[in-house]
Amino acid sequence: MDLAWRQPSLTVKSALAYLGPKSGLAYTTVMTVLNHLVDKGLLTRSRDGRNFVYQAVINRSAFIRGRLAEIRTCLRKNFPSESAEID
Repeated sequence: MDLAWRQPSLTVKSALAYLGPKSGLAYTTVMTVLNHLVDKGLLTRSRDGRNFVYQAVINRSAFIRGRLAEIRTCLRKNFPSESAEID
């Protein structure tokens, strides 16, 4: 997600270039991760010629706020007697 937030339009090739050869990641590995993020609704994917272009659906701060809200809800559910301390 960090790459998608840093670059408005991301391709597998541009992600690999950003990560550099020392990452040791294969093209198919990066493509799989990006497609999983599409499946989770965090990225969109559109065609540009022979390539897919990926874009973030939400920005970093909205993503973090959403995850924190999920954690807060989970804590309230699992520790109801301590809910006042969570806020």
